[in-house]
Amino acid sequence: MKRTILIVCLLLVGLAAAGGGWFVFGRTQDPMAQARAALEKGDLRTAQIELRNAVKQNPNSREAQFQLGIVQLQLGDAVAAERQLKLARDLGQDRLSVRQPLAQAYLAQGKLRPLLDEFPPEGGEPTQIATILVMRGIAQIGLDDNDAAKASFAEAERIAPQLPDAPLAAARLAVKEQDFATAGRKVDRTLALDGKRADALLLKGQLLNSQGNRAAALAALNTAVERSGGNAVPRLERANVLIAMGEDAKAKADVDAALAAEPRSAAGTYLRAVLLTRAADYQAADQELVKLRDMLPRFPRGYMIQAIVKFNLGQSEQAAEAAARHVARSPNDMEGVKLLARIDLAGGRVDKALADLSRAAAAGQADADILDLMGRAQAQSGRADQAVQSFQRAAALAPENADILTRLASSRLQMGDASGATGALERSLELSPTQASAAENLVVAALAAGDIERAKTALDRLRQQAGETEAVGNLTGMLRMAQLDFDGAREQFAAVAKAFPASSAAKLNLARLQLLQGRTADGERILTDMLAADPTNEQALSALVGVLLQDNRIGRAVAVVEAARAAAPANIGFTAVLADLYVRSGDPRKALTLLDQSIRGATPPPALVGARARAQVAVGLKTDAKETYRQILTANPGDLDARQRLLTLYLEDNELDQARTTLRDGLRASPGNLGIMQALVAIEQRAGGINAALAAADQLKRDPANMPVAAVLRGDAYMAQRRFSDAAAAYAAEMKANPSAALALRSANALNSAGAPDQAAQQLRTWLAQNPEDADAAQVLATFDIAAKRPQEAERNLQIVLAKRPNDPVALNNLAWVLQLRGDPRARAMAQRAYLLAPSSETADTLGWIMTAQGDAAAGLPLLRQAGTARANDPTVQFHLAQALSGTGQRDEAVRVLGPIVNAPAEFEDKPAARQLLQQLQGQR
Repeated sequence: MKRTILIVCLLLVGLAAAGGGWFVFGRTQDPMAQARAALEKGDLRTAQIELRNAVKQNPNSREAQFQLGIVQLQLGDAVAAERQLKLARDLGQDRLSVRQPLAQAYLAQGKLRPLLDEFPPEGGEPTQIATILVMRGIAQIGLDDNDAAKASFAEAERIAPQLPDAPLAAARLAVKEQDFATAGRKVDRTLALDGKRADALLLKGQLLNSQGNRAAALAALNTAVERSGGNAVPRLERANVLIAMGEDAKAKADVDAALAAEPRSAAGTYLRAVLLTRAADYQAADQELVKLRDMLPRFPRGYMIQAIVKFNLGQSEQAAEAAARHVARSPNDMEGVKLLARIDLAGGRVDKALADLSRAAAAGQADADILDLMGRAQAQSGRADQAVQSFQRAAALAPENADILTRLASSRLQMGDASGATGALERSLELSPTQASAAENLVVAALAAGDIERAKTALDRLRQQAGETEAVGNLTGMLRMAQLDFDGAREQFAAVAKAFPASSAAKLNLARLQLLQGRTADGERILTDMLAADPTNEQALSALVGVLLQDNRIGRAVAVVEAARAAAPANIGFTAVLADLYVRSGDPRKALTLLDQSIRGATPPPALVGARARAQVAVGLKTDAKETYRQILTANPGDLDARQRLLTLYLEDNELDQARTTLRDGLRASPGNLGIMQALVAIEQRAGGINAALAAADQLKRDPANMPVAAVLRGDAYMAQRRFSDAAAAYAAEMKANPSAALALRSANALNSAGAPDQAAQQLRTWLAQNPEDADAAQVLATFDIAAKRPQEAERNLQIVLAKRPNDPVALNNLAWVLQLRGDPRARAMAQRAYLLAPSSETADTLGWIMTAQGDAAAGLPLLRQAGTARANDPTVQFHLAQALSGTGQRDEAVRVLGPIVNAPAEFEDKPAARQLLQQLQGQR
């Protein structure tokens, strides 16, 4: 119905303009004379007043009643016009003269069916009949009877071929049916009859604009504006074209003129909001959009403009709602889909963004931007492998887009493919050599790949290009750390922090290095000072809280997070962390109070809801916690953490049926998920023993959606019962039917656990002989070889892994260990590369021990401190730390480290050497 009214209003421009020519008035000094004089001047308001006076003086004057009806119709008061025209008709006004304006009044009110019933196309001159036919056709369009409307317009053209209203109405119907060729011919026919007709010129301009011919559209609209007599509509349409052409200043002039003539124009207000948005004046644009309120849906991109404005004003929830409305109305508008995805990603609604983008991609609309956004969403949700694939596809579609290549590199880094990352970054820099961020990332990527020389080259190039910037200074410190020059790195970071007092990165790097070197008090002081200046610095906060929790200073950790939340109460992450700390500190009710105050709205943040469930469990409100987890899973069935926690609660209360339902729902959401299937088998094992578990495993195997993953379930059930020989037999039976790497690895593990390590190793050798590129099998076999002291075989298998995965830190670390056992000088470089790729306690221990064993205990000590702190209960790591302390002259501390591991009853391979070192050091005291 709204579309009908719009068409009617456009037609009335022409019909109403002709209305003043139907009547001839005399000139007297009575109200009627005054009215006629006002009409000659085009002063409709004055004419209306005088005609009302005339009607009051002589209610039976059919002329006064008739003319008042005409004026009211021209002023847009169709209801009053209908009343006056009917009075004139009843007083004896010629019915043919009344019929046409009365039909217009019906049309303007949307009285479509009555119009068709009361105004048959008969009587009068052909032009009069044709005019009625045109109005009947418009009514028929409004009643969705397009065929009847076409017939009416065709008949009108036939009987009155010189009437321009008929082809113009037919053109509008053709536009509605998207028959633009017919619409164009009909508009041209109209203009051939009346070349000055403004509404026809307007439609001509609209058609040309829709075809992308903006220059011709602008020419038609220029004429429409000239011929419109100040009508705002052509000006606004011209402004629309000018905006599309980037002529915002000219468009603004038209919009301002249109709004000066018609201040309440919704179209004018909307275009002003568009122009303000393009000018980045989002506050003013928002004020204009507020004026539109319920009228915003009238504009095809109204909600999209609102979303852009709200997003840039930081009103993310309103932005997401507006963007979602736009996409719901226009699901094929990819710009809208992209905008919604960007808003959702910024708001942390990663899964929703990914779902919308995936639908667009599945529909064949995956351009480079869609794939780029998909990659960002996948990277943000930790799906680095999928992100790499999306970025690769995006880069293939837009090979000159340096930003996409940079993001591809970042995802490759996240996956550990540092070499691939450096290649993408170097290509990105070829396309855009001045990209500081890409150049910086190239240094980081090269360091992560363990390629120190490449990193140094990239850093030198960046220094020449950018000078001694803050970033260059920090990267220099990182390079020195990679070179294991920790003292030089510390001096470098301190110099950067002094030269750039606002440099958070330099201070953070310096603090982390102090902690790495065992200077805990100095590192903590730096972090504390950073948070005093900015309590919301998330990296400093995370680092300091980690230190405090490691020292069991929970109260201090609570205080610093409370300060952060006080400074940024809307930060969801701070609230969730603080609630968990309250629980950890033994005050879960305080956590619940905090969360109840923070959770607002119909869709509360998942992080806070999860924190609430954990607090409810800590308080003992298990029933409430179960309901909270169910709510989380209703909103996001793929939340495996929430499902696992709910399952734990059910199992604690022995609610096995509810546990089964929870797992089956999870399997429907994630078919073939091994963890869920293993839990289902475990429940049946708990309820009915091993036979029930095996039956459940077989049932899960029968579902094709669960295969081939479910093939391991029978063996896993036996492993859970520590029936290792039975597990090995089960895996072997499955291997015969469905051989796979997963079964081969599990079978070897079962045999090893059953006390048959040689048989386990032999099974893997047999598998590798048939599948020589299986890096996972080679990795596990190398572990067996190291344990059995077969270094040469271990080295050979690790080389298989590195041939497939050259940046595998585990393989590099293990190979470095093997090389050190053989006294191979390559061990240190190999261990250093493993540490750079994955700076964990394991790689730190290997590298630090190799340095110490090769006579460089001073360089190895910081690494062994890092490993010793993380693995305080590992006697081998503690022995390595003691050796480094002894080698640097710190004998008393070495004795303190050795005492507990030597005096403990537990045995370990290096215990004799540790005992000997302790006796030696004690003898020197």
